[in-house]
Amino acid sequence: MIAQLRLYTVKPGMLDSFVGLFRESLAPIHEQYGIRILGAWVNREANEFIWLRAFPDEASIESMTKAYESSPERTAIGDRPRSHLDKLEVRLVEPVWEPTSR
Repeated sequence: MIAQLRLYTVKPGMLDSFVGLFRESLAPIHEQYGIRILGAWVNREANEFIWLRAFPDEASIESMTKAYESSPERTAIGDRPRSHLDKLEVRLVEPVWEPTSR
């Protein structure tokens, strides 16, 4: 497994709106297209939305992302997610330890 740590700086006053959009639309579409969401958090003080999405391996990132981004469900949402954001950072991370019980 490989993951993307995604750090979004959200426009002032739009954090709760983005969280709602993520929970109601974006996360379910990711899951529908096989991209696992490992977790999502907010840092209200910095107006940040932080989340992890996982792929089976690095080679699958491009094709799975393309399938998600070009899906009818995601296309219908349009630019609403990006309209909430001031900054977007993506970091590729690999596990070095995972809990034994979930």
